[in-house]
Amino acid sequence: MIAPSDLTAPVRVAEVELSGPMGPIPGCDGYRAVRILLRAFGRPLGWMTIEDPGAEVSARRLREAMIEQAPSAVAAAWLYGSAPAEGGTPP
Repeated sequence: MIAPSDLTAPVRVAEVELSGPMGPIPGCDGYRAVRILLRAFGRPLGWMTIEDPGAEVSARRLREAMIEQAPSAVAAAWLYGSAPAEGGTPP
């Protein structure tokens, strides 16, 4: 968690689409943290924060952070992806 004394530190904002392949988040040099909006099929599901990102946040680190910080967003993305099309039959 970012300490109150770090509230003026630069934070990079990014978004990750969970319905497709997940790649790294580049361009994180000089940032104290990355604040990430999680989406599934364009629908916002929640936020997570990765502190001390280094030069980039790897896909592996993103997955680990999602499991730790946003398990309900991961579950929602899975449900949106497995839901039948409107008027369709369930899988």
